[in-house]
Amino acid sequence: THLGNRPLCIMTSHLESTKNCAKERKEQLNQAFNEIKNLGEETTCIFAGDLNLRDSEVTSLPIDFVDVWEATGASDVFKYTWDSMRNTNIGFRGPKLRFDRMYLKSNNDSPPLLQPLEFGLVGIRVLRGKQYFPSDHWGIRALFQVNE
Repeated sequence: THLGNRPLCIMTSHLESTKNCAKERKEQLNQAFNEIKNLGEETTCIFAGDLNLRDSEVTSLPIDFVDVWEATGASDVFKYTWDSMRNTNIGFRGPKLRFDRMYLKSNNDSPPLLQPLEFGLVGIRVLRGKQYFPSDHWGIRALFQVNE
């Protein structure tokens, strides 16, 4: 799609889960990053989803890519999207992880088309009239400034 006359791509994925699938998951992430790079330097892309990533699996990002949570201050309040201490859908108490992530690949304009302003979580309340949450993961959301 386009924002004004500038190309914009919004992409999502669900990468392989479980800790023992780290190698396959990293390959899937690299494939997604390569697909985004192939869109061209002029294209801005938001890539987000249930990426099942552990922090140790993402040691660096390609040039022009930013982690939106990090770019907006890396608040601990919004860090964990899979929180077995708070989310009773998970069924046990234990780890808290940042499985769900959002990346922004900026275009080559200055200033870039989009600048991340806020990052947050959604789905953190029990559904009305129910005893469960919408998902075992908290959803993620972001607010961007558009530079036209």
